Amino acid sequence: MIEHKYLKLDEVVAMLNVSRNWFYKMRKAGKFVKPAIERPMRWRLDQINNFLDGAE
Repeated sequence: MIEHKYLKLDEVVAMLNVSRNWFYKMRKAGKFVKPAIERPMRWRLDQINNFLDGAE
């Protein structure tokens, strides 16, 4: 079984170096990946890395 590192909202925002306001606007516009776990919201580290790779 593959273990994933799950990140909280604060960790994602810090990793992306953006404000929460920017983050929520991007999510609302559908330009950011949906969380791997909805409640509480958690993103997998590989999701964020993939987003960063596509953004650069």
